[in-house]
Amino acid sequence: AEKIPMSDEPLKHEGNLDLRLPEGICIRNATAKDLKSASKILTDAFFSLNFFTTPLEWLTTYLSLCDTFPETGNKYYMLVACQCEQPSLVVGICEVDCRMTVNVNAAPRPYISNLAIDTRWRRKGIGKAFIKICEDKARNEWEKNVLHLRVRRKNAVALNMYNALGYVMEDVDQPPDKISGEDIVLLTKSFVEND
Repeated sequence: AEKIPMSDEPLKHEGNLDLRLPEGICIRNATAKDLKSASKILTDAFFSLNFFTTPLEWLTTYLSLCDTFPETGNKYYMLVACQCEQPSLVVGICEVDCRMTVNVNAAPRPYISNLAIDTRWRRKGIGKAFIKICEDKARNEWEKNVLHLRVRRKNAVALNMYNALGYVMEDVDQPPDKISGEDIVLLTKSFVEND
């Protein structure tokens, strides 16, 4: 697979994306150096934190990202939001995947996953910027008509944001979250204009 350059340079986008990022924040392709920070952000966002399980969840998340990271290429991207002046200070992560899979429990492709923002940077537009970049990749780079994601049914803040961005809930049974057992819903956005 063709590899994309991994650098601390802000990501270049097709078209004119209005990302509305907070001042001093950039989005770029992840580097191997970002995986520890990204793992902490994901662990804090998706797992109940306690003294005993948090280190294990962080390690599991870190190893999963390490396993996926070498796959970055033209059908999969791992993106991070960081401070422009200090690119090593990661404040968010997002992955978008258009690789084929034979896993029957996998979400349909293309698929947004692991979108998480450091708690100090939430509700500042970074999540929406990640989504716009993922939509741009799906529509313009991969020439797809839809983009999918999964979210916990109880995550009202995320559901409201996705709904406002045009994502609709699919009437498809999804496997429950592996860790929490919470109900998961599949959301889809179509890029095809309805007449």
